[in-house]
Amino acid sequence: MDINGCPKCPVSIVADITRGKIPNIADDSAVVFVSCVLEYVEDLHGALAEIARIAGSPDNLFIVNVQP
Repeated sequence: MDINGCPKCPVSIVADITRGKIPNIADDSAVVFVSCVLEYVEDLHGALAEIARIAGSPDNLFIVNVQP
């Protein structure tokens, strides 16, 4: 999933995680890897809520941040 899509990916979902529930992605349905994104998101609470919904459990969530 990417806000701009991924032309080289066989399956790509274009979505903005700060705009509420993403259609066609069930609750607790995926392992979520977030890489160098959250430090640029204006609505951090909204983004984290949608990520948590998709992951379902902290065990299914991996976050990498840019260090200052």
